[in-house]
Amino acid sequence: LLLATMDPQSLGFNLTTAISPESKCIHEDGLPHLAAFNRAYKGLHGYLAVVVCAFGIIANILNIAVLTRKNMISATNCILTGLAVSDGLTMVAYLPFALRFYVLYGTEATAERNTAGAMRFLLFYACFSVVVHTVSIWLTVTLAVFRYIFIKYPRQGAVLCSLFRAKVAVFLVYVVTLVVCIPNFVTITVQGEEQTANGTKAVLWFVSFKVDTDADKFIHDFNFWIQAILVKLVPCIGLTILSVLLVQTMKQAEARRQNLRQKSNPSPSATSSAGGTSGAASG
Repeated sequence: LLLATMDPQSLGFNLTTAISPESKCIHEDGLPHLAAFNRAYKGLHGYLAVVVCAFGIIANILNIAVLTRKNMISATNCILTGLAVSDGLTMVAYLPFALRFYVLYGTEATAERNTAGAMRFLLFYACFSVVVHTVSIWLTVTLAVFRYIFIKYPRQGAVLCSLFRAKVAVFLVYVVTLVVCIPNFVTITVQGEEQTANGTKAVLWFVSFKVDTDADKFIHDFNFWIQAILVKLVPCIGLTILSVLLVQTMKQAEARRQNLRQKSNPSPSATSSAGGTSGAASG
């Protein structure tokens, strides 16, 4: 989430004030149309995000309430419940972020907007949102694996994908994600910078990467590859492969079902033909 660097004077879709003032994300000369879209959309994004988050929080609460009813408890619904929790937490965290950095104080970096307290919240949001978003991604992969096993191995599926194993899978996804995201926690910090505007000095606070020492640079680079590979690339490839396998397995299962149906219910022409043959033989 914090890998994209942006101009601190504007706040785009991600954490544009989360990076030190020396960095830029959208280059006016190279991507003028994208820069124009960024300027036009960032004023609307906060209001749209508040509506989406409010709706999403309510929807996920309803999902959890329905999926945890006694007659709805199953391995699949257990994973869906874990997914609803992580998605709901993602929106719960984004709602105050959108209100603070888009709606209430606008998108320009000011002393009132970029306070030390606000940046500490931004630091929390940057870490927390990565965790819950990664959990959602890997729970989606887990759900796809369970569905593939259920369809591919219908007899063993109830044992291989039991409710207990679904609970263990959800627990492991949450715990492992938290451990994997530790480098993301330690590579960012809150820093203040004194700036002068209209003859008045003020301290503006930002969230920035720690790159002061060789160890900081190593952790920063290590976290980059962790986020790129384990959070983005691997689950995308895994979901693509599982989607293809699911489609193929469903087609094979449907073909077997049709074959069994034809054997159990022979066509009328075949039945009449068999009846005629037996009648001729008796005559």
